[in-house]
Amino acid sequence: MKKVLACGALAVLATGYVTAQGQGASTPIMIQKQGSFAAGGTILGDPNGRSLHCDHGYVDYQIPVNPRRVNLVMWHSAAAHAFLNRWDGGDGYQSIFLRRGYPVYIWDGPQIGRANWGCTEHAYKPGIGRDQGNFTAWRFGVKYPEWFEGVQFPKDDAEAWNQASRARYLEFDTIENAQMQSDAAAKLSRCSKRRHCRTAKSTRSVQYCGSAAAAEFRSDKRKL
Repeated sequence: MKKVLACGALAVLATGYVTAQGQGASTPIMIQKQGSFAAGGTILGDPNGRSLHCDHGYVDYQIPVNPRRVNLVMWHSAAAHAFLNRWDGGDGYQSIFLRRGYPVYIWDGPQIGRANWGCTEHAYKPGIGRDQGNFTAWRFGVKYPEWFEGVQFPKDDAEAWNQASRARYLEFDTIENAQMQSDAAAKLSRCSKRRHCRTAKSTRSVQYCGSAAAAEFRSDKRKL
C-alpha cells in the first residue's frame, strides 16, 4: 500500500512513540541498520557490447531499533538537505521520524542530486535570480525579502537563509522527467521490500512524504 501523507501531520500522530521509547530530542538515535541502493534505471548499449547503467534513482535509508511496520520515503523537490535538519540547526524530518520509530528512506530521483548519472545529455546554465524565485516558490512571501507574517522559517537568521539557498540540485522540470522519476520510485518500493528493509518486522506499507512541508520546519518543538 502506498500513501502520500503530510510529514508534519504524521509527526504529531506519532509523538507518543518517543516517550515510550525514551528517544527525546537530546538522546542518541538508535539505528539497527543503514545503507543505500539504486532503484529503477536503464541500460544503454552499442553493437560492440559496451554498456552504460543510467537514469536510476538513489536512496539512502536508516532503520531504527524496534521499527514500526511503515516505511517513510522522503521525496524532495529541491535537495535532500530539506529533510536532514531545520535551517536553524534543529532536528529535520529524518531525525524526527527516526525517533518515532519509522524507517526513513531519502530519495533522489533519476538525474537529480546523487542520482545524476543520466542517459541524456544536458548542460547547466547558472540562473541569477533563482534565490529570489525560491523565496516566492517556498511561499515565504510575495517578494524577497518581504516575509509573510507568522512564517515559521527563522527569517532573522542570515545563515539559515544562506543554507536554504544552497540546498538545491539541478532539476529537469519536464513531463518526461516526472514520469521517469515516478516509475523509478515505484521500483524503489519493491526493491526496499526485497533486499534493503528491516530485519525485525515485515513491511505493511510505504508512505511518501513530499518536501513542500519541509520548507516550513518549525523553530519551536511544542507540537513535535
